[in-house]
Amino acid sequence: MAGQFGDFDPSSYHFSGQDLRTIINKTNDAISEMNTVNNMVQGHTDSLVDANRSDSGQILSQHLTTWNSDFHTCVSNLTELNNKAQALLQINISTSNNTTDMAK
Repeated sequence: MAGQFGDFDPSSYHFSGQDLRTIINKTNDAISEMNTVNNMVQGHTDSLVDANRSDSGQILSQHLTTWNSDFHTCVSNLTELNNKAQALLQINISTSNNTTDMAK
């Protein structure tokens, strides 16, 4: 029989400190890699647009604008995920410390 959460048991859902540290580190790595790629794209943007003053150049310029927008959205979402993982890690550490102190 399904409960308040359907067939999902919320008590079985957790992230260990190591899980969260892995998420934080991988997210930081992804942000760094995205910044590296974006720097390369931005470094070539002006010369590509200047060299292509045709219809194809305009299409390229539009795609670069889309890239720029999508890049910032992606980095923002990764940063938000990282902030949430860091907050959850702090809550886990605090809860663990408080529980240990109460058990003494």
